[in-house]
Amino acid sequence: KIMARLLCEMGVTRHDEVVVKTPQDLKGAFVGEAEKLTKEVLEGCRGKVLFIDEAYSLGDKNDPYYGPVVDTIVGSIHGSPDDPLILFMAGYREEMDRMLRNVNPGLRSRMQVDGAFMFEDYSRRDLSIILRDEVARQNLASIDRITTDVATSVLEKQKNMKHFGNARD
Repeated sequence: KIMARLLCEMGVTRHDEVVVKTPQDLKGAFVGEAEKLTKEVLEGCRGKVLFIDEAYSLGDKNDPYYGPVVDTIVGSIHGSPDDPLILFMAGYREEMDRMLRNVNPGLRSRMQVDGAFMFEDYSRRDLSIILRDEVARQNLASIDRITTDVATSVLEKQKNMKHFGNARD
């Protein structure tokens, strides 16, 4: 949301709106629908920011619906400079790199994983601050230092799990 606002303030986009989709939202239910749905979403996002979460799913070779989604994105990514499409594709680094290797090469040439925004996991201190702030925000009874340490330790252990979602978890 912050990036969308900044892009709008800089005049890159007309709106500071972020449209969030997943690959599932784009593929449709039957053959031929993926291209149509994807085009509708892409055109509806001109002048806005499109955020595709879990984008690595687009590289699922066992799902024949995702190929047309990627091909449509590649074909539509260059639009009018007066009405640009700003596209963020989010996912775990390894899975995103694998997806970009396995799909339409045009997408890989337009989106380099090496130049991607990387959001590092929160530190133990960050997790403690987030926990304390969330407790206060929800007007819960304040928690003592021991409870904070235990909760933070649990979250810190989860960070080592393969698909830890950082703030989401």
